[in-house]
Amino acid sequence: MSELYHVTFSYNPNEVNKISEIQVGDFLNFEEAIQSIEIQTQLRFEKVDNQNYVILKSTKKNIRLICGKVVDENYSAIAGVLVKTSLQHTVTNLEGFFYLEITDQPSLIDLSAYGFKTKSISTSFFKSPCKQILLEQEIVSLDEVIIRNYLAKGLTKNEDGSINVKMQQTGVLPGIIEPDAIQTLQFIPGLQSPDETVTGLHIRGSTPDQNLILYDGVKMYQDAHFFGLLSVFNPYMIDNIKLFRSATKSKYGGHAGGVISIGVDESIPKKMSIGIGATLTHVNSDIKIPLLYDKLAIFASARRGTTDFINTITTEKYAEVAFQNTNILDTSNDLGDEVLNLNFDFLYEDYYTKLIFKPYESLQFNFGFLKNQNNLLFEGTNPFFKSNTDDKLRVESETLYESVSYQSQFFGSHNLQLSFTSFNKKYSGLNDFDIASQQPTLLEITFDKENEVKETSVQYNGEKKLFKNGIIQFGYQRNRSEVSYIADSYGLDLRTFQEFFKGKETSQSFFSDFKFRGEKLQLNLGGRRQYFNRLNDVFWEPRAFLNYKLLPKLWMKISYEEKHQSISQITDLRNDGLGNLFNQLWVVSTDESIPVIKNQQLVVGFDFQRKGWTVDVETYIKKLEGIGILLTDNIFSPRNVSGTNRIKGIDILLKKKWRNYGTWFSYSFADNKYQFEEINNNRPFQGSFDIKHSLVWTHTLTFKNINFAIGYRHRTGIPYTQKNLDTNNPQSNFIVFEKYNGERLPDYHRVDLTADYNFYLDKAKKIKTRIGFALQNITNERNVLSRDFRVLESNNENNISQLLLERVDRYSIGFTPNFIIRCNL
Repeated sequence: MSELYHVTFSYNPNEVNKISEIQVGDFLNFEEAIQSIEIQTQLRFEKVDNQNYVILKSTKKNIRLICGKVVDENYSAIAGVLVKTSLQHTVTNLEGFFYLEITDQPSLIDLSAYGFKTKSISTSFFKSPCKQILLEQEIVSLDEVIIRNYLAKGLTKNEDGSINVKMQQTGVLPGIIEPDAIQTLQFIPGLQSPDETVTGLHIRGSTPDQNLILYDGVKMYQDAHFFGLLSVFNPYMIDNIKLFRSATKSKYGGHAGGVISIGVDESIPKKMSIGIGATLTHVNSDIKIPLLYDKLAIFASARRGTTDFINTITTEKYAEVAFQNTNILDTSNDLGDEVLNLNFDFLYEDYYTKLIFKPYESLQFNFGFLKNQNNLLFEGTNPFFKSNTDDKLRVESETLYESVSYQSQFFGSHNLQLSFTSFNKKYSGLNDFDIASQQPTLLEITFDKENEVKETSVQYNGEKKLFKNGIIQFGYQRNRSEVSYIADSYGLDLRTFQEFFKGKETSQSFFSDFKFRGEKLQLNLGGRRQYFNRLNDVFWEPRAFLNYKLLPKLWMKISYEEKHQSISQITDLRNDGLGNLFNQLWVVSTDESIPVIKNQQLVVGFDFQRKGWTVDVETYIKKLEGIGILLTDNIFSPRNVSGTNRIKGIDILLKKKWRNYGTWFSYSFADNKYQFEEINNNRPFQGSFDIKHSLVWTHTLTFKNINFAIGYRHRTGIPYTQKNLDTNNPQSNFIVFEKYNGERLPDYHRVDLTADYNFYLDKAKKIKTRIGFALQNITNERNVLSRDFRVLESNNENNISQLLLERVDRYSIGFTPNFIIRCNL
């Protein structure tokens, strides 16, 4: 060292010669080398002048000097970091170094700095010279939780109005055997599923196709298995769900309703984890593998229905609901003739994989792939028509995406995502009659239908802190969408017709939000500029949200937003033998018959939480323009008509928690009205899914590792239109309408129960196990979910063909048990 640094050391050989192995390492300067030697030897270096030092033996017993250098994710030195123990503290210098004298007794050292996550390190860590310590940047979010355990454990309500669900922390909910992404949300006030499906989720009156559902940032066009009864998203891959009923951020566009953003874990696990499980409807597995410590990991999951090789009581009940009023369950005609040579096969499955690469703390790459599919086959021989039937229905979607994220204290956070998603729903229905022996009758119609969506998207999101209480968010999005549907029909006196539609659209959007949070005030102001090239038009979408703390636990909120949607669904009302399995078609807006949907929404409300009590009240007014319906008064020339939908309502939540017991009561009122120029003489009428009153009352109880949840639902029945038979009008399928939605179904009632038990399967407590059961509709209440009418053809007592008008009711699921067993390693 004397020759390297050109200095002279004076010392007592008896004290220094005893020390042999010293590792100095590659240090930048002389001071660091001196500190390293002092730490290893407990010697002190006293400076005489710039060229002379005296080496002395430390006089303090059980005291040693430690050294460290603090850096950020870019390995740049951080000055001014507070380094403290229980007895003393210091700060890092301009080069990021700090020095502390500590005892030999193990203790903790805390390092903290503004904009970084606090880090605690044991003193035993400092055994080698001047250890380098990495502090992770803390991306400061101005959204704070104002209601914890909003409904149950794992659900919170944030200051920005959103509701967050931590899927792996969520407590049990009535009737839900697994933490299903969409079913969990249906307990939140303002969210309804009139047909009991996950695909039928209405958020404050907006129809399901108006909801924006994102999976790891990518828009989804398929969200259900078993034709609506189960979510397609494997719950054990989901980290969190963020729901916006209102106050939507400007980065969410292309929709007119609510937002459901489903997030997958982005952290690299420390060790491999495996999960396997089974219910009475499917089996599933998932795995998370760290391939390179803190740098590389892969996630994978698979779920497959058991419907094709085992028939449980649960799958039977699900099938009764999913396939009611279809050719599949209607296996006999009015004369009692059974369908012969019956063959029925149904399967659903989903697969997901994600690769995470994190070369630096500030830089991360994600690659993901998701595939879902449902396949149905039904074959048989109809003795009445003397024909063979062959129904095939396939629903599948694929999503491929990649993203790169960068975070920096100075430059902010940035994310760029590229994605491709496809959705295809195809039905082939064959009625193979023998023309030589029997001419096709009025109602013998064969359908081939297909609906397809392909979408490529690129989106950039940025965030930068402007000052202590202010953040700006900004971004750009470009979507290239191709939407098509085709419908072929053969029958009706050998007449044929075909519908074909194919539309391409490119949309571009710029958006920005400014977030300010003070001691009592949170303010979000933003906007979105949306351009649709198919219409060659620009739409502006202002977004505003204010949250003000009136009292320490009482908040007042108000929000206003405008949204536009160019890809939506229309309803196909024709009788194709599939009931409602294929009555929703994705279409893209046109200048003529399918306008862009516009939504304006104003919300005012209050939040309160104190001493176990939670109160959440929100009132809202919505106006949607461009609502579409496919009119089939002439089945050879069906046409789309558009109108408006006005909704006003109030959502109330009241919750109380006492130690291990909790209960909540939610109530929603809504007035939902349609108005179309070509329907009902342009007079307003009740919306098809108008639910005036809805309430949920739930109880939860925890006893050690056992959890119970029981809930009661009640709501008013939805409206329906009475129809009559008109045998002189074949082009309208022999049906005439009375007053639109002039009648209403009976009220809806249901009681559900769920219980589970969590324990370790082994003594080493490495195999965490959960067993549980769910009982849906304990009282076996057969609620009528919808009512329609269809025309049937049959022979009378004189063997003369005649037409009959049949009322078609769709019933809720009856008493249905389910069971789960799951192990995590």
